[in-house]
Amino acid sequence: MKGYQEKIAPFKALDETVKVEEQVEKIIASLQFRSAKQMRNFFIFVVQQVLTGQSHRIKQYTIAVEALNLATDFDPDINPYVRVIGGRVRARLLAYYQGDGANDSITISLPKGSYQPLIKTKNINTSMIKKQMDMPVKNKDLSYYVLMS
Repeated sequence: MKGYQEKIAPFKALDETVKVEEQVEKIIASLQFRSAKQMRNFFIFVVQQVLTGQSHRIKQYTIAVEALNLATDFDPDINPYVRVIGGRVRARLLAYYQGDGANDSITISLPKGSYQPLIKTKNINTSMIKKQMDMPVKNKDLSYYVLMS
């Protein structure tokens, strides 16, 4: 996954992002994703945007052009391709966590109606969380935190 490593290199600002990177590698190597290039590209792109503090860039057009290599004249109002791929990624993540990933300490999901991944982890050191948005962390249980860009 050398190409993936090169894309992810900017993530390494925090120890916790390295763990998320490892989780992404595990997921994209899984049975659910290994033969689905567009879904892997979509998934890597949206996670990368969150971990680099660029979650505002997670939009259908940007995903289409930058992650899925579609033409710059892509129109998300006419073409449902990104929505279709997003739905498939969502379903495959669910299948992964119901199977091989059931005991993983980090979960990454795509909530319905959004392309911004929700990254959750158990037993996180809360001092390592760097809040980059004006959104407060809602869950105060120290064993289960949400990382947000």
